[in-house]
Amino acid sequence: MKNKFTLFFLILISLYSCEDDFVSIADWEEQYAAYCTLNIKDTAQYARVNRIFLTSGDPYSSVIIGDSVNVDTSAIQVLLQMWKGGEQVDSIILKPSTDFQKEDGIFSSSGYYTYKTMEILEYNYDYKLVVKNTETDYSMVGETQILGTRNLEYAFKESKFFNAAQYQNYAEQLQEYSGSLLPNQFEKRITRLLYYEYTDTDTLMKVLDWRPYYDSVGKDGKDNQLPPEFYMYMGENIPVDPNIKRRAVAVDKMLVINDEELEIYIQISNAANSSHHNPSYSSYDKGAGIFACRYYYTFFGMKLKDATLHEISWGQYTTNLRFADENGEWH
Repeated sequence: MKNKFTLFFLILISLYSCEDDFVSIADWEEQYAAYCTLNIKDTAQYARVNRIFLTSGDPYSSVIIGDSVNVDTSAIQVLLQMWKGGEQVDSIILKPSTDFQKEDGIFSSSGYYTYKTMEILEYNYDYKLVVKNTETDYSMVGETQILGTRNLEYAFKESKFFNAAQYQNYAEQLQEYSGSLLPNQFEKRITRLLYYEYTDTDTLMKVLDWRPYYDSVGKDGKDNQLPPEFYMYMGENIPVDPNIKRRAVAVDKMLVINDEELEIYIQISNAANSSHHNPSYSSYDKGAGIFACRYYYTFFGMKLKDATLHEISWGQYTTNLRFADENGEWH
């Protein structure tokens, strides 16, 4: 672990931050910060890449430099390499994406991109993230091992949703994770709706993640498996499109598990001695940032009852989303 101290004028701990990063370390040279957390249960993987500015002088003097932390997407290439047994078996190109935009305000700027792939990840491979400048031959590499064994495709195909009235014999063993898997040990949980979207030409696996402040249940605990707030969240976050049909598959209740690398990074970042100064930690061979894994561990898989499917299809918040009802029919 590096023992230097870096100046993060606006530190990124999560990929979803809406701010810029400035890091001050040494004399001027080409360097980048890359942030990526893989999750095999996500529908897409994202990486954020920013320029960082290095100086041996007073770090606060870097603030006055009129330069952008945003990278030139025509020159910066981001690759996700799959490795097994010490050999590279595949390489995935992450493409520039505007899925995450900056909020309006003093730190807002144009030309803000993340890098994205929708390739389904596999648990039995190691992954390397490579950031390359094709004009200068600069490159930085980070490596991580996938956490968990059940990817998104597995979640959709798991027979518990269709063959089991109760959740039984499903709990996954995470041999590479030594922490607790008891739900009451986690402050934050995710309620995930798994559903299909159908168009004239394609069928897509989709998810909607709801992060309630408490572990909500339906009013009567029998027919209403989900609280009104969940249906309201669906109505607010799933777009109305008359050309799309949808079918709800199941609901997973999940815990957020971080690998050791990510936990170390979070702990060090939280140990900042001021709002600007953080101890330096990087999982790359050069530059700065984090490349690690996160996993959504399903501790309960909910088979949807007819009443729940009816509510999703006909409820006041979701009736326009074109979900199939309990009979598999659309309205």
